[in-house]
Amino acid sequence: MKILIAGEMNASQNEFIDKVNSTKKACNDLEKNLEKLWNNGQIAEHSEVQSKRIEITLQSASTLTSHANTIFHPTDFKDTKGFTKIASKIQLFCVNLMDTLHDFNRSLNDFDRSLNCLKKIKKYQEELTSLENSFPILHKTDHVVRVTMECVTSTVVEDKSITPL
Repeated sequence: MKILIAGEMNASQNEFIDKVNSTKKACNDLEKNLEKLWNNGQIAEHSEVQSKRIEITLQSASTLTSHANTIFHPTDFKDTKGFTKIASKIQLFCVNLMDTLHDFNRSLNDFDRSLNCLKKIKKYQEELTSLENSFPILHKTDHVVRVTMECVTSTVVEDKSITPL
């Protein structure tokens, strides 16, 4: 029975780790899209092309929001507080970024306004990197192996005819 419970703990742990890793990957994808916007915005690219890049970046921000939201979904994995705090920050970050991206899209024909939006986008890119790097380190434990070892050790100690190592 203990091994079955340990297996369920492993599954919950793996599910949560997958949620965090997919959120980190979505952060990385959004960072790349922000970098492209910054680089292409500096050369005053045609507004239709830049508008398409903005739409791609908005989709990337929406994807990140969805992945960050999964961290809040119920799981049996313990000690998620640090992760949920960062996920909340990511969600707020995405809302603010998306507002700026919409402003940028509306300002593509106004050089000064576009430049101001690009500066904000660059700051958002730096902030996103910081958020991604602030996730606590996950330590994976194989609960089945731990419980099995405890059972074996317990059996060896209980059986007086077997000398423990």
